[in-house]
Amino acid sequence: MGAGRDDGQNENLRARLVDATTGRNLWADSFSASDPGKVYDELTDKIVGSVAGEEGRIRTQEYAKAWSKDPVDLDEYDYYLRGHDLFMRFESKDTNNQAYRIWHDGSLKYPDSQLLKIAMAWYFYADAAWFWQNEGGTDYKLAEEYAREVLYGASHASLQIERLGHSLLAAVYANTADGNPSRFQEALKEAKKAVEISPYDTFMLGGLSSIAARAGDREVALEWIERARNHSPRFENYWALSMIEYIGQNYDAALSAAEQENRPYLQRDKLILLASILMKKGETERARAIVGELAKDTDLVTAKLSQGGYSYSDPNILRQQ
Repeated sequence: MGAGRDDGQNENLRARLVDATTGRNLWADSFSASDPGKVYDELTDKIVGSVAGEEGRIRTQEYAKAWSKDPVDLDEYDYYLRGHDLFMRFESKDTNNQAYRIWHDGSLKYPDSQLLKIAMAWYFYADAAWFWQNEGGTDYKLAEEYAREVLYGASHASLQIERLGHSLLAAVYANTADGNPSRFQEALKEAKKAVEISPYDTFMLGGLSSIAARAGDREVALEWIERARNHSPRFENYWALSMIEYIGQNYDAALSAAEQENRPYLQRDKLILLASILMKKGETERARAIVGELAKDTDLVTAKLSQGGYSYSDPNILRQQ
């Protein structure tokens, strides 16, 4: 519902979205534009971006409903939601393992569930990407195998499964490219499939924008990150924006974006990127100071710098210390 008025120069609109079952407000905002058509386009984008996607208000309320149920009454989607709530916190290996156990338990009850299988594939990816797997682990391979089985198996995949599967394959291909251009192009192809299916998911757009940048398509990367910023009332993915600007050699813009990245689970990655930017800007002493902080975890940092998924980073940074 909403109310609009024309002040003679601009079309102004106040809108709110209400849960019809509870009467609770899900979202509210106001808009103004000189072109009446644009304000309604902006309204549509903001509503979809605020309530849909991985971090939308609808998903938050779904989490609460899933956790409120008795364990014996959980259906397939409830298992998915409970695990997803834990997974999206990106807190620790233990939290990631808890998510996997919930999804695995659900798969025992629903053995043909594509949704729970693709969720477990994301667990394997996170285990590898965040260096939580055991030494000699093969979690990237497992993630790819699970995703391909779900996407290209005998059963037809729903759009939700396709979105999760293609975005996962994009991430896996990028993080295992090891400088291989064709592998990065495969990653970009999968990312475009995911965005085509879910063009308003701000969390996904932000993450996939960095893959587009690493694949060498900065134009697509900027389009996706700007779309994420426009659709979200609380844009947070400054790390991806910084990386895009870094790859484009816009080091001042990259530095400004990196300094705005506040999500706890990305602080180490933020420092690595900051050191890279400062080295490019010639601010060697500041870069060395950051590397000094990172040196407490040298093995992990070296792994991240050498990993294909972080190929934008300058491997000489640690040597400069």
